[in-house]
Amino acid sequence: MPNTDNYKFHIPFYVTNDQHSKIIKENVNFLNACLHIALTSQIPDDTIPWVETYNLIPNMFIPVKYCDIIPKDPIYIFTTEGEIYIPPGSREWFTYMYNLERRIRRQQRFDEIAPKIERNTAEATYHGTTFKHLCSRLHHQECLTHIQNTYDEYIRHHIANKNHPDHINNDRKQKNLNRNLNKILSNLKKVAPDTHYGISDDTKAIER
Repeated sequence: MPNTDNYKFHIPFYVTNDQHSKIIKENVNFLNACLHIALTSQIPDDTIPWVETYNLIPNMFIPVKYCDIIPKDPIYIFTTEGEIYIPPGSREWFTYMYNLERRIRRQQRFDEIAPKIERNTAEATYHGTTFKHLCSRLHHQECLTHIQNTYDEYIRHHIANKNHPDHINNDRKQKNLNRNLNKILSNLKKVAPDTHYGISDDTKAIER
């Protein structure tokens, strides 16, 4: 029969009933204690993170234009295989940042020109046209205004000259005045813009 003193752990052996009950109880208590220690060591501590802490900015060269727009939360993309995590510093991460920076830059440009577009659209509506043809419409208005002013100024002088006492009975001067009048009217027609050129159906509908 082996001697239990030679072992650091409990071994089975034959004893009397009283001794046997006592030894079994000690063995059970010993095993329970061992099992409790083993199970306790496997329970994770809530204070210890079970995944690697998310590193917002990877330890590598980052373009300056990305530094202020790096998302504060982990980045996931949706694919046919489901959500995929993008580690900071990976090729996919730089692709994501490139597209993000482009979207932000486009939005900034739009925000800068949006007030001007709104003003131009309102002005185009006021002039009875569309934003596309606003410059053409303003040019036409300026040309037509210049023609009207020129015609008005010339015709007043023309009438005054025709009714001048020195010209009323002078056929030669009357012919010269009429010839000059036809000439100026012909030149004004050449300067006048074609109001139907380059006008879309939308503009025509607005002008009706």
